[in-house]
Amino acid sequence: MIIKFSKKADKDLSNIDKQNIKRIIQKLKDFASGESADVILLKGYLNLYRLRVGDYRIIFEFIDGEIRIIHVLRI
Repeated sequence: MIIKFSKKADKDLSNIDKQNIKRIIQKLKDFASGESADVILLKGYLNLYRLRVGDYRIIFEFIDGEIRIIHVLRI
């Protein structure tokens, strides 16, 4: 499965330290390869999900066999 980042997600990642970026990228790769992850469908949305990685939440959608990362939030 292909992983693509929006401009907003790229900007969000630029404000995160390298160690956490590596954790986020690895978790996304694991999820894309079929491993189980802490993914939840967001209420009120048909195709918007959240993946939890430590103190970060990755908001993404599935479109045409791709994972499109929309936003990376620190909680």
